[in-house]
Amino acid sequence: MLCLLAFTAKSQTTIPNPGFENWTNNHQAVDWDNSNISTTYLGIPVTITCVTKSTDAHSGSFSANILSKDTTIMFVTTPVTPGFVTLGTFWFNSTSQTGGVIGGIAFSGRPDSLTCWYKSSLQGSDKTSFYFEEWQGSHTTIIANDSTKLSTSAANWTYFSMPINYLNPGTPDSMLLTIGCSDIGVQANITNNSQMNLDDVSLVYGSVGIMDIAYSDYFNVYADKYTNQLIINLNFDQSQSTEISLYSISGQLISSYVNNIKASKELIDVGSLAKGIYVINVIREDGQKFSQKISIN
Repeated sequence: MLCLLAFTAKSQTTIPNPGFENWTNNHQAVDWDNSNISTTYLGIPVTITCVTKSTDAHSGSFSANILSKDTTIMFVTTPVTPGFVTLGTFWFNSTSQTGGVIGGIAFSGRPDSLTCWYKSSLQGSDKTSFYFEEWQGSHTTIIANDSTKLSTSAANWTYFSMPINYLNPGTPDSMLLTIGCSDIGVQANITNNSQMNLDDVSLVYGSVGIMDIAYSDYFNVYADKYTNQLIINLNFDQSQSTEISLYSISGQLISSYVNNIKASKELIDVGSLAKGIYVINVIREDGQKFSQKISIN
């Protein structure tokens, strides 16, 4: 059976802004909500910033720095706000000093696992938290629900992978993903100054994850999870000399070749590659350039 990761722009099956490269400002990543708070406490305006743009990135230029934080107002310390990013919507009640996440994004995929790269510094009994859920309708049929908590700090960039546990067959229509630097849901464990950096979040279908898919009439990348091959679908108006290269995320050239190509399906065997993130570059004789990031898991 041939199973390819072929998606259209109308079918949401990947993580939006997975590498946190796009920000509306220094505290708001595009497509993600977070636990930053602007509220009042004891009648005094309070801003608690838990998520900021960081240049300490695993790949690309930026990552999300996530921090659990309290503040002191008139000698009174507020409860610690857990730092997290989410594809849902964060809500906060200033009267009860409680909050949570509702909703999610339109989503129709059934991935095998969730992966990302992170580094963390945990305080006290805190734990980093990863939550993934898919459902149909008005949260009536749960398709998948999984969570993982890590109690050990990671000083260097560390690869994380969480298999997705499916509870029901069928195609979901919604998904919620929340990742935080604290033991979300267990207030007693949430500790001031626990923090993490998060980057390169990916949903994996088989052994190859296609990250932040580049939609183009001329260039698409698919993955065949049974043969460990990448399939590069090229469709141009005329034949030209075309260079196809595969690089590691650090810039090391893995393979490269040049062919005269008009319309073609090019194959790259990734079965022997080490786990990590790679980039496919396609450069045409007329200067057209195409690029796609992938993860090997």
